[in-house]
Amino acid sequence: LIPEGHNAFVYIIDGEGNFAGEEADKHHCLILSHEVGEDGLLVETTTTAVSFFIFAAKPLREPVVWQGPFVMCSEEQIRQSMLDYQCGRNGFENANTWHSKNKNNMR
Repeated sequence: LIPEGHNAFVYIIDGEGNFAGEEADKHHCLILSHEVGEDGLLVETTTTAVSFFIFAAKPLREPVVWQGPFVMCSEEQIRQSMLDYQCGRNGFENANTWHSKNKNNMR
C-alpha cells in the first residue's frame, strides 16, 4: 500500500516483469502514478522471478538543484557539498579511498 500523497518509484534489481502494464527488467526504474485512488502496484512475471524495491515518500516541495552526483536545494549547497567532497570533510572523509563492492555487478 502506497500512502495517499506520496510519490513512488520501483527499481528492478534482478529479473523482469510487468509492473502495472509496463515491461521492465534489471536495473530499470519506473516512476509510479500518484493519482487519487491509486495506492498499490500489480506486478506480474511469466518465466522468471523478479527482485525489486518500491520507494515512496511525501514530496518535499522544495527546489531541487543538482550537479553530477550532488543533489541539494540551492546552488550554494551544491558548491559547499563539492568543496566538502574535495576537502574530505562532512561525511566525505574516506571518499577518495572508498570503492563499491557492487560496481562489478552492474553491467
